[in-house]
Amino acid sequence: MPRTLKPLAATLLVLVAVAVAAAAPPPTKADIDKAVADLAAFVTGQDNTPVQNIAALLQQIAGKTGLQRQAERGLVRLLGSDADLEAKLQACQILARIGSEACIPVLEKMLADPKTNHMACWALQPNPSAKVDAALRSALAGTKGNATVCICGVLGHRRDAASVPALAKVTSRADPVVAEAALSALGKIGGADVATILADARRRVPDALRPAATDAYLQCADRLASAGAADAAGAIYKEVLAADAPRRFHRGALLGLMRTAGADAIPFVLKTIRSNDPKMRAAAIANIPTIKGEGVTKRLAAEMPNLPPDAQVLLIGALASRGDTDAGEAVVKAAASASAKVRAAAVGALAEIGDASSVPLLARAASAAKTDEEKQAALLSLRRLKGDGVDEAVTKSMAAATGHDRAQLIEVLLARSAAGAVPAILKEAGSADEAVRKAAFRALGMLAKARNLPALVDLLVGLKGDAGRDDAERTVIEVARKLENASARAGAALAALAKATGAEAKGSLLRVLRGIAGAKALAAVKAAVKVAGAGSQDAAIRALADWPDASAVAPLMEVFRSTESTVHRVVALRGCVRLLGLPGGLSPAETVKAYGDLMALAKRPEDKKLVLAGLAKMAHSGALAVAESCMTDPAIRAEATLAVLGIAKAVMGSAPDAAKAAATRLAEAGDANVKKQARQILAALAKHADYIMGWQVAGVYAEPRKKYQQLFATAFPPEKPNAKVAWRPLPVVTRKGSAIIHNLLGQWNKEQCVAYVRTWIESDKAQAARTARQVA
Repeated sequence: MPRTLKPLAATLLVLVAVAVAAAAPPPTKADIDKAVADLAAFVTGQDNTPVQNIAALLQQIAGKTGLQRQAERGLVRLLGSDADLEAKLQACQILARIGSEACIPVLEKMLADPKTNHMACWALQPNPSAKVDAALRSALAGTKGNATVCICGVLGHRRDAASVPALAKVTSRADPVVAEAALSALGKIGGADVATILADARRRVPDALRPAATDAYLQCADRLASAGAADAAGAIYKEVLAADAPRRFHRGALLGLMRTAGADAIPFVLKTIRSNDPKMRAAAIANIPTIKGEGVTKRLAAEMPNLPPDAQVLLIGALASRGDTDAGEAVVKAAASASAKVRAAAVGALAEIGDASSVPLLARAASAAKTDEEKQAALLSLRRLKGDGVDEAVTKSMAAATGHDRAQLIEVLLARSAAGAVPAILKEAGSADEAVRKAAFRALGMLAKARNLPALVDLLVGLKGDAGRDDAERTVIEVARKLENASARAGAALAALAKATGAEAKGSLLRVLRGIAGAKALAAVKAAVKVAGAGSQDAAIRALADWPDASAVAPLMEVFRSTESTVHRVVALRGCVRLLGLPGGLSPAETVKAYGDLMALAKRPEDKKLVLAGLAKMAHSGALAVAESCMTDPAIRAEATLAVLGIAKAVMGSAPDAAKAAATRLAEAGDANVKKQARQILAALAKHADYIMGWQVAGVYAEPRKKYQQLFATAFPPEKPNAKVAWRPLPVVTRKGSAIIHNLLGQWNKEQCVAYVRTWIESDKAQAARTARQVA
C-alpha cells in the first residue's frame, strides 16, 4: 500500500473483501447462430474451441426457452448437413438436454444409419415427447446389429409398453447380442404380458441366452411388485427359486420374495438358512428386516438354536434391526451361549430390542465378559437402551456392583446423561475405592447442577490423600462455572476455605479458586499467600502462577519482590512471564513496564533470561528499550541481543524509527550473524519506506456456528461506539522477493473468525482515500 501521507488522523478499518465480476450479458440469437455455425465447420483433430464455446453457451441459455429453440433449429440444420461426425455428436449431446419435438424427424432419419444411430439414440432417450417412442418403434424393424441394440436400450429405458410386440419378435433374432438387448428391454418395461413372453423365452432361447432371459424375468417381477401385483411377482420369484439356475438368480429371487411375500416367504428363508450355502444364507439373513407381517420375528428367532455360531450372529443382528421385541426371549437365551461371538451379538442386540428389564443381564454380562468384544457390546447396549426406567435400573445395578464394575456403571450413567442419578453418584464420590471415586467425580462434573456445589465442596474437603483429588477439584470448578451469576461461583469454596484446617483441603480449595477466578477468588488467594505455613502458602503462590488472566500479575510480582524462598521466586517469575504473554490482559505499555520491573528485581542470570524470553515476543518500542538496556550485562548479552533483533523486526511497522536506531547500533557492533540480521532489518525498512507498516490489530472474534460471510455481516466491538477494544501492534513479516506481510493467520492459526486492523493517515484537507491491498 503506497504511503503518500503520514499516519495521524483518519482510522481505516480493513476487512477482507471478495471482488465479484459483473455478470456477462445473455447471448443474442446472433451469438447462438455463430456458435452453431462454428460447430458445423468443426472437424475432428482441429482446435476444439467451437466445442467449448457451444458448451459455455448452453449454460448461458439454461431456462431461456426462446434462445434454446433458436439453438435447436440451428443444430437440426447441422444434423441434416454434411458436417463432421464429431460435430454431429456434439449437436446430439446438446439436443439431449434442450431438444423438443422439432428435432425428432432429423434424429429419426439418423437411426437407420449405423454411423449416426448411437448419436440419435443419445439425443432421443431423454426427450419427453411420445413421438420419440413411435420413431424408435418405426426404426426397430429396419435395423440390425448395434443399431438395434441401441434402439432396444432406449425403448427399455423409456418403458414403452407399445413396443412389447416388436421387441418380442427381436428376441428370436439369430444375433445373440440383439436378442439379449430385446430381452433386457422387455424386463425393464415389465407387465403381465411381458411376464408371459419372458416365461416362454426362458424355455425356448438357446442355453447361452437363458441367463439374460432369467435376469429380464426377475426385472419384470420387480416391476410387477412395484405396481402392486405382489402375487404375480411372487409366482415368478418362486419359479426361479425352483429352477436350476446360477446362485445370483436364486439370490435375486429370494430377496424379491422376501420384499413382497411377507410371512409367505418364511419357508423359503428357513430353507436357505438351513442350507449349506453360506453366501445364500448370509444374503437371506441380512435381508430379514425387509420381511413384513405378523409373527415373522418369532418364527425366525425359533430357528436360532439350529444354526452354527456364525449364522446365529448374523441372525441376531437381523432380528435386532427389525426392532421387534418378539425376538427378546431368543436373544436372551443366546446371551448365555457357549460362543463368545454369539454372546457379544446377543448383548449388543438388546440395545435395539431390550428395555429396563434387560439392565441386570447386561450389567452381569459386562462384569463376567470373557472377551473385550463382549464387554464393550454389553456396555454399549447399556448406554443405548431406551425406554422408561432404564436410568433407574442402571443406577440400581451400579449400587449393587463393586469395585471396577461399579465404576463402569457410573461411566454408563454419565454416557446416558442420567441427571437423576446424581444423588447416588454423590454417595460414590466418597467411596474408599479410588476407581469408583474418580469415575464418580468425572460424572458429576457433567451431570451435577449448581445446587449440588456445596455437597461437592464438602466431598473435596473430606478427601484423604491425593488419589482422585485432581478429578474432585476439576469437578468442583466445572460445576461452579454452571452458576449464571459469575460473582457467586466462588462462594462455596470461599466458605469452605474459611473453615478448613488441613493443608490438603486448603490446597485443593485454593486450586479450585484459581479455576473459578474472579475478584473474590483472587482476593482470597492473595490473602492466603500472606499466611505462614508451607502447605497453603505454597499452594496459593502456585495458584497465582497458574491464574487464567493477568489480574494475578501484581500479587505475583509482590511475591517475587518479597519472598526469601528461591523456589517461590522461580514460581512467581514464571507465572508473571506466562500471564504477561496472555492475549487480552494488560495494555502493551503496562506489559512493558511489568517486564521492566521484573528485570530490575531479577538477580540471577537465568531469571533475567526468562524475562527476556517473554519480552522478545512483544511488538512494542518500549520492549525494545528494555531489551537494549540489558545488553550491557555480559551474562545475558547474547539473549538480550536476540531479543532486540526480534523486537526490532516486529516493530518495523509501528515504530520504524526505533527499529532503525536499534538495528543501526547492532549493525555497527556484535558478531557477524547479528550484523547480518541487523542489516536485513535496515534494508527492509529502506525498501518499504513508502508503505504503511504501522497497523494495529484487534481480535479475533467469533460466534458459535457462524461462518465467514455471517461473521463479516456481524458488528463486533471495534465497530461499536464506546466499546472497550484491546488494540495491539500488528507485527511485520518480511519475505524475500516480496513486499511486507502482515500475517493475520499466523497470529492466531484459527478458522471461522474475523479480526480488525487499523492505521492512521494524516491529510491537510478532506479528500477521497483509496487503498490498494493484496490479500492472500
